[in-house]
Amino acid sequence: MLRPSIAIALLTALPLAAQMTWVPEPVTGSPPNPRAQVVAVQDTLRQRLVVFGGLQLVPGTQFQDTWEWDGTRWRRVATTGPTLRSAYAAAFDAARGRVVLFGGFSSALSGQRFADTWEWDGASWQQRNVTGPPGRTAAAMAYDARRQRIVMFGGTGAAGANLDDVWEWDGTSWTQRTNGYANGAPVARTSATLSWAPPLGGCVLVGGSSPARGVRGDAWLWDGIGWRSLGFGPAVMDHGAAWDEARGRLVVHGGYDGRDESPETWEWDGSTWLPQPPALPVAGHTLVYDPRLGRVLRFGGFQNPGGVVSDLSGLRQTVADQVVTAGAACSASNPPPNLATTSRPLLGASGFALLVTRAGPLLPVIAVLSPSQGNGQVFGSCTVVPDLANAALLFGLSDLSGSAALALPIPFDAALRGATLFHQTVVLVPGGPLNGVGALSNALATTLGD
Repeated sequence: MLRPSIAIALLTALPLAAQMTWVPEPVTGSPPNPRAQVVAVQDTLRQRLVVFGGLQLVPGTQFQDTWEWDGTRWRRVATTGPTLRSAYAAAFDAARGRVVLFGGFSSALSGQRFADTWEWDGASWQQRNVTGPPGRTAAAMAYDARRQRIVMFGGTGAAGANLDDVWEWDGTSWTQRTNGYANGAPVARTSATLSWAPPLGGCVLVGGSSPARGVRGDAWLWDGIGWRSLGFGPAVMDHGAAWDEARGRLVVHGGYDGRDESPETWEWDGSTWLPQPPALPVAGHTLVYDPRLGRVLRFGGFQNPGGVVSDLSGLRQTVADQVVTAGAACSASNPPPNLATTSRPLLGASGFALLVTRAGPLLPVIAVLSPSQGNGQVFGSCTVVPDLANAALLFGLSDLSGSAALALPIPFDAALRGATLFHQTVVLVPGGPLNGVGALSNALATTLGD
C-alpha cells in the first residue's frame, strides 16, 4: 500500500476539453496603483514577483515604487531607487540573484530616455556605474539561462529612432554583439518582446513596431551567436510574452495590432502558432512565468474597456471539479456507512477531507484511495471499487455519533488539474459482509478542478 501523499502524486490526468483562459489570482493586501508600460519580473530564488514603476495614463503619473507579490499578498517594499519612469527593460539574472533594469523614460524630465543600469537584490536598488548601451525606451530584454547573460535588443533611442542593436550584460559590464550569421536579422523596432526558450537554447523575439513597416508579424531566435528567423508570428506591439515552462510553449498575449488593443492570446509550440480564446483587449501589460504556480501571469496594462489596471491574472486550463458515486455500499446494517467529502475537490484545498457517517460509534475506519478503478474486486459479498494494486490507506476512528473525517489535503499542483481519485471506506466491525471483518461504504470518484 502507498502513503496518501504518493497516491495524490499518482493521480491520472483525464482528457481535458477546456482551453486556456485568464483567471484572476487570489490577492490579499492593497495592490499597486493601476499602471501600464511596466515589467513584472519573477525572482525565482526568493519566489517573489517584482514590479517597479510604470505609467498611469490619466493624468500621466509615473511611479518610482517597487512592489512584490509572494503568491498571495502584495507589499510595497521600496519607494527609492531608479528615477520614476516607465517603458524600461528588465529581467531576472538567476545566476546572480538580481533584477536588472535598464533605461526607460521620464515624463517629468521632458521625456528623457535613460541609459542607466540598476539592480534589485530583494532589499534595495543599486545603480551600476558602467558605460554601455545608449539611452532607450521599450527595449526587449530576457535572461539567457544557458550562457548566464542578460540580453537586450532594440527599442527607441534618444533621437526617437528605432534601434536594432543587441547588448549583453554579464553582471559586470555591457557588451555589444553582432550577428554571427549571414541569413539576416530583425529590422530595427520598438515595443517587441524577448523570451528565454529553454528547448531552443536561446531567446525568442516577437513583434514590435518600426516606423517604415508598422507593426511587425515575425519571430526570431537569438542563440548567443546570431539571429535565426523563426518565420511568421503574431503582428503586435506593446504586448506581453513569456515561455510557459510547465507546458513547453511561448505565450503571446494582447498588445496593439495596428488598429486597437488586441484581445488575442497565441501559443507557439516550437513549430505552430495556436490561438486561444480571446480575453479583454489589453496593451502595455507584462507577462511572466511563475514556476511555483506553474503558469504564466499577466499584470497591469491598459484594458479596453477598463482603462489602466493593476489586475493580476494567471493563464489556466480551468476544469470543473466533480464528486460522483462510483459504487454501492455493502453492510449488514441499515442504513450502511456513507462516504462524502467535506468540501469541493479544488486544487490547493488544504482542508479537504473524506467524511464517513453511519459507521457506528468508536469503530476503526480505513479509507482506500487509488488513482485507478479496480476490476470488480470481490471480498465476501462486497465489491471494492478502488484498484487495490495501486492504492493508499488512511486510518481513523469514528466518534460517538458514528462519524469520522479523514484529512486528505490537495496540493496546488497544476499537474493534478482534471485528475480523478477513487475512494471507498471500510468500517471494521466483527461479522461484517466484507470477509466477516467489516462493512463497506459507497465509493466516490472525485475529479480535481479549479
